[in-house]
Amino acid sequence: MGEEVMNYLAQYVLELEDRIEERDRAAEQMTTDEFIDQMRNKNTSRKTNSDVNKLKTWLSDQNELREFHKIPPQELDLLLARFFMTAKKCDGGDYEPDTLKSIQGSINRHLTEKHCNIDLIKDKEFKHSRDVLMSKRKLLRQNGKGNKQKKTEPLTKEEIDILYQKKLLGAANPRALTNTVFLNNSMFFGMRSRLEHQNLRWGDIDLKTTSAGEKYLEFTERATKTRSGATSDARAFSPKMFENKGDPRCPVSLYLMYAGKRPEKMKADDSKFYVGINNKGYGDEWFINQPMGKNTLSNIIKSMTDEAGIQGRKVNHSARKTGITTLIHAGVQNTLVQQHSGHKSLSSINNYSSASFQQQKDMSKVLCTFTSNQDSTTDINQNTIQPGDSTANLNNVDTIPDDDDDMVLVRASQEMIENTLLDIENFENYEVLDIHNDIHVDNCKKSSNLVQKNTDMSVRMSENYSVPSILHGATVKGNVIINYGNPIEEKENYQRQTRKKRKWVIYDSSDSD
Repeated sequence: MGEEVMNYLAQYVLELEDRIEERDRAAEQMTTDEFIDQMRNKNTSRKTNSDVNKLKTWLSDQNELREFHKIPPQELDLLLARFFMTAKKCDGGDYEPDTLKSIQGSINRHLTEKHCNIDLIKDKEFKHSRDVLMSKRKLLRQNGKGNKQKKTEPLTKEEIDILYQKKLLGAANPRALTNTVFLNNSMFFGMRSRLEHQNLRWGDIDLKTTSAGEKYLEFTERATKTRSGATSDARAFSPKMFENKGDPRCPVSLYLMYAGKRPEKMKADDSKFYVGINNKGYGDEWFINQPMGKNTLSNIIKSMTDEAGIQGRKVNHSARKTGITTLIHAGVQNTLVQQHSGHKSLSSINNYSSASFQQQKDMSKVLCTFTSNQDSTTDINQNTIQPGDSTANLNNVDTIPDDDDDMVLVRASQEMIENTLLDIENFENYEVLDIHNDIHVDNCKKSSNLVQKNTDMSVRMSENYSVPSILHGATVKGNVIINYGNPIEEKENYQRQTRKKRKWVIYDSSDSD
């Protein structure tokens, strides 16, 4: 009897140990999952939960009470197809085409987090729902959706001038100084909206000096939306902001002023970069010993543009977009802009490569001038249509060709032929020498950009004429025959249908073709 009791107790202890180990493993697993959740992007998690709740609400209205990650793929595909086809917003309106696509991505991300071995984007089991989504997006675009009416707009130079004039930017008061530092950080360092500014620390920006004594600021980037730290990917270079001596809007000078007005306790390297404004009659104490509130930080651009009466959708992202579009419109290479802004892919820069407001205005002026019956010149900014391109003839509507491409080609060919005939007419008195191998030009006057120094031709000629443009930059080898007609003689003898031709033969003793 005692032996049985002992065996029972031993078995019970072993079971109890197994339960404890199982509980510990579950607790450990829960702890690691929570850690992963904490390190996820907060905005992405918020968007995922919001979109998943949209699907759950729709499934509940369809009397589908199962968790959708437990529904078999074939059934889930049909449910998603119906959801994409019939889903509406809370107010009964249609979603934007890109919104439906992002909802699909959120649902797929949720399934991955639930360790489901399915992919809505790639698996063939979900082809039907993908096709329905594509068709619904086409229908929505046909109905006028997808035009991105709420697209963020960059600040123009004129709008920035207005903000300085109204003392919403500059050094006149603590708010203007904070606004200016925020704008400069976004433009020069390519910083994104609130989250990156909120995580910015005072020690992330260093004041440095070149060997020539020029001051500049260098930004050391922390984890961002595109560079979370999960990989070794990093920016090509640390963004820099150089001083502009003599300019009252110099970004480095304004930073130094912000540093001087900042409380000493907030100058530690790990202190928040943006500090609260002293609203109780600041005097010499412009700022207080605490970080700026996240709501104030998230509305910096919107608040000052609304107060200035500036139209358009201006938000914090407008500051970053202003910096990128300014570089693009100035003709900076997209690869350099990408490295400056911190984008991971070059294709992302193309989203910023749209015409600026001034460029759109100038293009409209060109078209107005073309259709107008008034004889007036239009003031057009020659550099805004396209950087680097010649736009000297934009004001001359007569230079715009008609829609007949053949006639345009004919006119261009005739002009080229006439110019060539004039060059050949000047070539009549040339004396060509028989030279072995290569031919070189000697005693040639510099005229009409027809001859360049150190060319590989060698022709003795009268100094009154220059080499015709048809031979410009050429290296002549082998047997070459140039046939041309005297245009004056052709005109005089046209009625007799006779044409005098003069043939020049340039001989070469080489065997090359």
